[in-house]
Amino acid sequence: MRVFSQISLSRNTVTRRVEDMAEDVRGQIAQRASHFSAFSIACDESTDVSDSAQLLVFLRGVNEDFEVCQELAGLETLKGTTKGVDIFMAVERVLDKNCLKWETLSGITTDGAPAMVGKRAGLNALVSDKVSEFGGSILKYHCILHQEQLCAKNMGLKNAMQDVVAIVNNIRSKALSHRQFKALLDEMDAQYGDVLYHQEVRWLSRGKVLRCFFDLREEIREFQAMKTNNIQVPTDSHWLADLAFLVDITELLNILNLQLQGRDQMITQMYDHVKAFKQKFQLLSRHLSKGEI
Repeated sequence: MRVFSQISLSRNTVTRRVEDMAEDVRGQIAQRASHFSAFSIACDESTDVSDSAQLLVFLRGVNEDFEVCQELAGLETLKGTTKGVDIFMAVERVLDKNCLKWETLSGITTDGAPAMVGKRAGLNALVSDKVSEFGGSILKYHCILHQEQLCAKNMGLKNAMQDVVAIVNNIRSKALSHRQFKALLDEMDAQYGDVLYHQEVRWLSRGKVLRCFFDLREEIREFQAMKTNNIQVPTDSHWLADLAFLVDITELLNILNLQLQGRDQMITQMYDHVKAFKQKFQLLSRHLSKGEI
């Protein structure tokens, strides 16, 4: 403990140590990358809480001994515009930092945003043109997780979801109402101590919010009824049935989403997860058509 107490933990020292560790990791990736027979990248661009555009570039490469390396190759902040050419230049910087060769790039995965998949000025097109300069070609993939989320967002029952989001955010957005609601849950010894805030940007947020809302629906209805200016919880049985169905389906979609995530997954494993989900969904459809709920 005496030795630890003598170590400087000033912000400058911590910053330098973090930079040293980052440089060491970058060196290890570059060393492994020098032996790649082929590699592919996955790019994800999103905006952080400070409204700055951040580009994540993930790497998966394989050497002659079929040893697979999967790492986060780099994080680039995009200043100004986020057009396809801006993203391409950021990707180029990441590849250069990690000593990755364009001629060994075999594939790229992105979401469906125009800046990514534009036929002429999108990232995919620019990367393909760059690789072709070295006599190669690449495979282009639409992120399977993004596709799964798009399906989840377009499965209908929008009215039930909109009502839940409006009520939850109405409770959480007002400090006094939020405190009063938590106190009510504590008095009633409810299953949850609070209701979760819905955040559209988080893919798994929806299922957790719906489950929490459904389990607390009576407590929420009672709390909202106490305040005349609050959004009231619908009492219609059809609305409740839609909500219950939405909760179950969303939970199944969240399970699939989690199965598709993680390191070192091959396309065959992802295909098995999707195929199993489709069979489960077909079984649910048959039960519904027979009235077996």
